[in-house]
Amino acid sequence: LAHVPALIVWGTRDPALKPHHIERWREALPHAEVLPLAAGHWPHEENPDAVCDAVTDFVVRSGRFS
Repeated sequence: LAHVPALIVWGTRDPALKPHHIERWREALPHAEVLPLAAGHWPHEENPDAVCDAVTDFVVRSGRFS
């Protein structure tokens, strides 16, 4: 899966997923974009505008949807 375009939205205040977890994801998906947000475990609920903007931008730049 390392070659598949990926966007990782990470809540930096997540009590379950610590910084070492995001480093593991970066190793597994070295070309993934990482969006760190000052949020907890549910960044899409805590900062929906930022998540929607990032996902929309990611999908548009992938060229798969227009």
